[in-house]
Amino acid sequence: IPPRDFREPPPTYAWAPGQYAQDSHTIATVPGAPPGVYDLELVVFNRETFATARTLNDDGQLGPPSLGLGQLTVTRPQRSPTPDEMALDRRLDVQLGPLRLLDARFDRAEAAPGDPFLATWYWLADEQPPADFTARLSLLDGVGNVAATFDAPPTRESHPTSDWHPGDLWVGQHPFHLPARLGDGAHVWRLSLHPGDNEAALPDTLHVTAPQRAFAPPPVDVPLDAAFEDAGALLATLVGASFDPLPAADDLHPLESGQLLTVTLVWRAEADDTRPTHTSYRVFLHLVPSDPHGRPDGAPIAQSDAVPDNWRRPTTGWIAQEYITDPHVLSIPTDTPPGDYVLLAGLYDPDGARLTTHGEAGGAPLGVIAIQSP
Repeated sequence: IPPRDFREPPPTYAWAPGQYAQDSHTIATVPGAPPGVYDLELVVFNRETFATARTLNDDGQLGPPSLGLGQLTVTRPQRSPTPDEMALDRRLDVQLGPLRLLDARFDRAEAAPGDPFLATWYWLADEQPPADFTARLSLLDGVGNVAATFDAPPTRESHPTSDWHPGDLWVGQHPFHLPARLGDGAHVWRLSLHPGDNEAALPDTLHVTAPQRAFAPPPVDVPLDAAFEDAGALLATLVGASFDPLPAADDLHPLESGQLLTVTLVWRAEADDTRPTHTSYRVFLHLVPSDPHGRPDGAPIAQSDAVPDNWRRPTTGWIAQEYITDPHVLSIPTDTPPGDYVLLAGLYDPDGARLTTHGEAGGAPLGVIAIQSP
């Protein structure tokens, strides 16, 4: 409950440096939320673009996009909600063994290979479940072939069905990633419960649009061949980069403060089907001051952080040996002091940890940018 003198703060664009704002939120658990321990996280995002702001560590370096505030324990309610109290806009009511599937929903009807999606299931226990069941979600293509399968507990691992009671109504939410090699076209969903033979054909459809893929390397201004690894596993190779304005003959890229620099990175996917990645890695492009020896020294003066190809080609949708063109635009601040700056590129996971290249996590240097006064 907010304090009695609480007032909503003004919009963030009106906040002055050094000003404090008191922000109050009321959070209610979803009816049917399974019991267990939950993390409470804070995320700050742009209301127009939904882009998230990232935290900063003690050194001023970018960290994860969320801030952990603590944990909450959700207990079993004294009375389970009834199906009518859930106010579901549709009811499937499909019997799968001792459980009845009231409904199954998905957060999208269109997607690309590698995209994440959220499945939400509503279960009602008509009798005491005799075992711990696993739900299998299948995606079928237009001719009825299984294109992908996803296994998960009906709610969560810490809440097995053997702990359910007759009359319990629970909601399960599961995030998944579509496989990278998923083909174009309309797909349908099917849900089954194991062990058991019953399955439910779901009314929702998913239209998949696969990207155009390139398996021949495009030309680059600066070849690099920098391999990026995560926990010792090769994920991608930064083949090279191209610049607009073009590089000068002496390998310096003279720019004026206030100017725009377009850098187009070219990646080659290395992870194969035997070890697909389920992490959507971000690309960082940082322009940092250089020391007298031409090494990075200091915080970035300009940067770009995004999912590859302007958020259109997540690494979860890459196929081994394909080439991904990834443009970025850097705006050189007008107050940038003249001097030499190093351009660094790399990959990091959503929590902020950078992938290593040549055994280091600082990124691959693309060259030196000479900035002069306008």
